[in-house]
Amino acid sequence: MNNVNSATTGVNRGGAGDFLRGAAPSVVQQTGQDGITRNRTDSLYFNDQWTINQHWNFMLGLRYDKLGVNDTDGVKLGKASDLSPRMQLRYDVNGDSKHLFTATFARYGGDFSTGFTDAFIKKADAKGVNRGWNAQAVDPTLAAVTIANVNQAVAFVDYATLTNIANYGRVLGFFDNSQTYAVDGNLRAPYLDEYTFGYKRSYDNGSRIGLTYVHRAWKKDWAFSQDYLASEMVTLTDPTGSGLANQQAQKIHVFNSDALTREYNGLELEWIGKVNATWTWGGNYTYSRLVGNNNGGDSNTGQSFRDNTPTGYYQNRVQLTQVLGRTDADFAATGPLLQDQTHRARLYLTAVLPMSKGQISYSALLRYDSGNNYSAAEAAPLGIAANLPPPAPARPSNYLQYYGGRGQYSYNDTYQVDFKIAFQVPLALWRLKLIGDLQINNVFNTQMTSTFNTTLPGYGGQTVLYVNDAAAFGTTEPGSGKNYFINARSLAFSLGLQF
Repeated sequence: MNNVNSATTGVNRGGAGDFLRGAAPSVVQQTGQDGITRNRTDSLYFNDQWTINQHWNFMLGLRYDKLGVNDTDGVKLGKASDLSPRMQLRYDVNGDSKHLFTATFARYGGDFSTGFTDAFIKKADAKGVNRGWNAQAVDPTLAAVTIANVNQAVAFVDYATLTNIANYGRVLGFFDNSQTYAVDGNLRAPYLDEYTFGYKRSYDNGSRIGLTYVHRAWKKDWAFSQDYLASEMVTLTDPTGSGLANQQAQKIHVFNSDALTREYNGLELEWIGKVNATWTWGGNYTYSRLVGNNNGGDSNTGQSFRDNTPTGYYQNRVQLTQVLGRTDADFAATGPLLQDQTHRARLYLTAVLPMSKGQISYSALLRYDSGNNYSAAEAAPLGIAANLPPPAPARPSNYLQYYGGRGQYSYNDTYQVDFKIAFQVPLALWRLKLIGDLQINNVFNTQMTSTFNTTLPGYGGQTVLYVNDAAAFGTTEPGSGKNYFINARSLAFSLGLQF
């Protein structure tokens, strides 16, 4: 239950009397389809591995997925069938696993997640009526509400009365989201293609070093588009027959698109060095770029990008390109994405020592991370001259304008040293082990600037950003009291039992 505004209820909430009187409550009566939505995936897969000789090994896998989405009324919203091959070829130079070359290819198919389809299924809250309270008439002649006349302005009701829909007879508005989404009948799940090339050198004492090149490309991402055009409106009628005028809502088209791009390329180095039975050192370093025009997802999980908001490439594209003459570089720029991180390195040193019972380990870890990217981007006027005739909704007013491209700036590189002590002690009872650790993060309490102010003022539609336009952009705003630094030194301790 929520309070409606004064324009709807006629209640002025400006003075003390109005505070005592209160705003009339309203409820949303959900009238959508109540039922079960089924996002179903049926899969069949096989894989086999052939050892040709001591040098060559080959693995082949194939997965078949049949995907479908059944709405609450039984209508199919999306269906697809995908084949996802996976291959691996390994070459062992000497047949002893000390020099190993590897090449792989894999396609990772997506599915119709409930988080995605929840935007447009005919669920109970996709359709409804906003109703206002009309069970009590307030005397409009009261100039002010006082203790003496409070019973003429305020009614105290029990919970059953308050939640009885019959007491909300005033229809304030209505909506039907299930009619605003136009879902492509051939909608399919996105997928990701990945191939890698690697080399690993192993040593008799357990040391090893490996270098791998990784390429990932996201395909057939889900796209949502909207345009403020008369042809892109749907008309909704009052389902209660109360006499409210028809209203219109913008269509949202849902489809697959290869115009939305995400591409990851990375070179990954990893090593472990066994000094002796006590000491081990190792680390990893990754140089990578994640580039495209489609933010979201994660460059390292193999998952396709999922989003159910229409902003970006297809949002008011007709107005931007055909009327304002904007290009993709203005509102859907290609460049480093939010998760792009050019350099990432870890270096550690560990000592494991025996105790009279159990063991204890000491480890130090140096972390180095290059700064993530950010853009000079700000809302700019969309320039639609006038609203469409009633009952169309009001025209959208802004779009996101990029100045100089996507991700052309980067935050500071950061580094810190962490230290950890861990132990495990066997107990005599039921093979239990007492385990615990103490971790100190940012041992030297290095106070580094990691981010900046990235807010721009509005520019009235200009497409060029000048140096003096935003003095605080890219700074830590001295004197503002805002924190743009990495986390200070912290301690964490844990103690438990291991079965």
